[in-house]
Amino acid sequence: MSDSGDHDKAPHKGTNTQPWRVAQSPAHGSEQQVPEIDEPDDSVTEERAASRRARGSDPPDPRQKAMELLSRREHSRLELIQKLVARGFEPEAAEQAVEDMATRGWQDDARYAEIMARHRMMSGHGPVRIRADLKQHGIGSEMIEAALAACETDWPVLATEVLQRRFGTERPADRKEIARRGAFLQRRGFDLDAIRHAMAQIDS
Repeated sequence: MSDSGDHDKAPHKGTNTQPWRVAQSPAHGSEQQVPEIDEPDDSVTEERAASRRARGSDPPDPRQKAMELLSRREHSRLELIQKLVARGFEPEAAEQAVEDMATRGWQDDARYAEIMARHRMMSGHGPVRIRADLKQHGIGSEMIEAALAACETDWPVLATEVLQRRFGTERPADRKEIARRGAFLQRRGFDLDAIRHAMAQIDS
């Protein structure tokens, strides 16, 4: 007579110890053992993704930051790359992101140069100052000259207007005052021809 405790012993060699569930055979209705399969839970997957984002494991996208910067105002290519690098992006990734912006037409050095030149001109700055500012932002000589031409400005006349807004139309009292006014126009970025023209208008 066999011991009923034998049924509780470890399974024989070759016995599958994987958890099982019972399923009905479609052909005969007999019971079959089918291995349980753990299916992914969408809520758990989303929780894990959110956890990774919270830990900052998802790499930031330099293109997203570039678009954010461009949405505020125009940037030159050089300026945009420098800002991305300053925010921790690798130089190569920053350059690729800005190249993508330029390809899509969202960043354009020629457009930036015209906007900046016109803004500086309307603020009372001369061509010398504007050239220096655009060059500092990585704009080439041809684009700079095209931007200045697009301003369609008579620079000597603008120098006269700027000088008179600052000092009025009274003639300078002495040579020291003449030098002070000339230095003012020079700091504003006007060349010598424009400065002489402006000073001559006051003398007359």
